This record gives sequence, structure tokens and C-alpha cells, in this order.
Amino acid sequence: MCSSDLALDCETTLIQDEEVPDLVLVAVSDGRSSFVLRPEQLKTFLELHRTRSFVCHNTAFDFRVVKKALSDPAVWWEVADEGRLHDTMLLDMLLSLAESDAYPRPRNLGVVAKQWAGMELDKSDPFRTRFAELIGQDWRQVDPGFFRYAVRDVEATLKSWSAMKTAARKFETTDRFGLLTEQLQTLAAIALRSEEHTSELQSPDHLVC
Repeated sequence: MCSSDLALDCETTLIQDEEVPDLVLVAVSDGRSSFVLRPEQLKTFLELHRTRSFVCHNTAFDFRVVKKALSDPAVWWEVADEGRLHDTMLLDMLLSLAESDAYPRPRNLGVVAKQWAGMELDKSDPFRTRFAELIGQDWRQVDPGFFRYAVRDVEATLKSWSAMKTAARKFETTDRFGLLTEQLQTLAAIALRSEEHTSELQSPDHLVC
């Protein structure tokens, strides 16, 4: 089934010393079609879908990676500023808090996808740490396992998001800040990560929470 939301997941070089890693590819899914983009295709893609909402797992990370990859990140800031970025990791934590008053702890996508999407993800898959090998390569010649890994992650993100939205609605909370305040929490997480790296804040008007 085609979703009005687009799930997005960044595959990157390995993280070194808390620096923002380099983007290698972006996987995207609407629940019906899934595909991968090169970094140089991302800006055009975002402009073509500038009214859509995007769902990530650990959105604060993906936000910084995408912003670094774009020479002009205005269209990406627009998505964030308009509250069109969502986070399965945060909504999972908020649901845990709402359902059992449990202390909210972040869970990786493998755990979240198993509970909410009924999908098994192998987070020990060796392709997970090898995406730097794709830099400068002809994608027609690389092992398709890279793309299978990336696409399965983004499909699990979207399926989990759909299930969690259904679960969140039973609490009949206000939609002012999104489901169980997920929308507000996502903006706050992005702002907090940006504050840790103040050079990333390009305008005081961005992400006023």
C-alpha cells in the first residue's frame, strides 16, 4: 500500500570521533516502491517531494548527514521547519512511556521493527559497516547485498511508523504537537544535536521549538 509518508534512511561512512559521516546512499520507500539514491540525486528528489513528510529512525542523525551532503540545504531545513520530519525511534519511546510508564530508552531499528512491523532485521549484517566501499564505484558492478540491506531498513521504518501511529491514536491525545508530541520531540532532538555543533545552525529562525 502506498503511504503519504516517505521513509528515508542514510547509509554513510563509519562515524569517526563524533564527526558527521559522509553520505554514501539514501534509501527511500513509500510502502509500494523502494529505491536508492546517490548523494548528488538527493536535492532534486527533495525538491520534487517538497510537500511530503519524511520518516527516519533516529532523525537527528539523518538530518545532519543530509544537511552536510547538500551544498544548499534550504529545502531540507524547510522539511524540518514545517514539522514534516518524523522519528520511529522517538515515537517508540513515547509509546512505551504512555503504555507502561516505562523510562523511555532508545531502541535500535532491529528491535523496533520486530515489535511493530513483524520484520527481522540482521543488524550484524557485514554490509552495514562497508558502505564506504561504494564511493566512486559503478553501482552496477557492486554486490547487490548493499542495496538489499538499505532497502529493507527503510521498508521496516515505514511499516513500523504506520503501526505505531495506529497504536498512538488510541490514547486520543491532541494533535497540536503530533502523535504523543512526537513531532515536537523530533524538532527538539534536531535542535539539540545542532546545538552540540553550533556551527551547523545557519539561522536563528530555524527550529524554534
